[in-house]
Amino acid sequence: MKRVSVYLLFVVGLFATSSLLISAAETGNVARPKIYDESADGAKQVADALALAKKDGKHVLIQFGGNWCGWCIKLHRLFETNKVVNDVLRTNYVLVLIDYNDRNKSLVSKYKAQELGLPSLVVLGSDGKHLTTKNSAELEQGDHHDPQKVLAFLKEWSPGDVKRTSVSAAVQKFLEKPQQADDSLEFERIRERSAEALPLLVAAIQSRPTTSAALENKHIRAYWALGRLGAAAKSAVPFLAEQMNSNTPQNVRGFVSGALTKIGSDAKEAIPALLDALHSDDQRLRIDAAYTLAHLDPNNRELIPTMLECLTSTDVVLRRSATWVLEALGAAAKAAAPAVKQALLDSDETVRQRATNVLAKINAAAGSETKNR
Repeated sequence: MKRVSVYLLFVVGLFATSSLLISAAETGNVARPKIYDESADGAKQVADALALAKKDGKHVLIQFGGNWCGWCIKLHRLFETNKVVNDVLRTNYVLVLIDYNDRNKSLVSKYKAQELGLPSLVVLGSDGKHLTTKNSAELEQGDHHDPQKVLAFLKEWSPGDVKRTSVSAAVQKFLEKPQQADDSLEFERIRERSAEALPLLVAAIQSRPTTSAALENKHIRAYWALGRLGAAAKSAVPFLAEQMNSNTPQNVRGFVSGALTKIGSDAKEAIPALLDALHSDDQRLRIDAAYTLAHLDPNNRELIPTMLECLTSTDVVLRRSATWVLEALGAAAKAAAPAVKQALLDSDETVRQRATNVLAKINAAAGSETKNR
């Protein structure tokens, strides 16, 4: 009986040891394959992969990770051993394994992969455009990567599927993403076909009343997209200018202003509407209009008198806003310098700090002019 017990203990121990070895191998602690070249230059690896992708009409799939990373080994093993996954991968992508080390950290940051953990996946077009960054944790199922999830990801970002993505679908997908989400592919589609995308972005903003309660993520992203399009969004400027009025909630006007200032010189068609708003009885509207004008027409003669009036207001928010606008004006705020100096004695710390910044910009511009004479 004792012999049997010892034998059983031996078998159990052997099984446990084997299990530990298998588990360790799975997590990359034993017999760990060296799939990452730790001495390679990641930037060169990407450049070489892009050259090959361009030649073959493929995309580049970067897998950031390390030889010490168990999940990196698991994903690579799936790529290699699952025939369907492997076929889709080889047909559509040039795979690059980049070791996460000090030399390649700037590359990780460039493709927004630094906060996702390892392995992180990045897809580039053959022209080098960053299409997407994927958190591979979303592809996991229990203790492994789900082949169907991996397949769906690879197919979604394959060259053929990307080309088939309609502008309407790209806009919709773009608008539905969180504010800080990576949206390179969708926005590139919007940029490439801006004439078709603009009406869709405007329609998204108009889809519900622009009240504080109804302002949703899609509105914010639509305004953001209009601003990012720059000159290509010029035809939307009249629509944006119309929203710079007292019927538009202040938080919405902030996004309108942001879009117009990003469009920049191509948004000058909005100046008449902004000047009208500058004379409104709504003080906050005047500030929003002034801030936008500070970027579109900084030398406008009507800006300084309005800001001087706000700067002496009993409303601290208006005084803060006035120094904010004057700071945006920079050298163009020179005529307001005496009043700004008085603001250095304001009871509010924010007003004092911004007044200091305004004077610093005015003095720096004056020093530059003197030096150039």
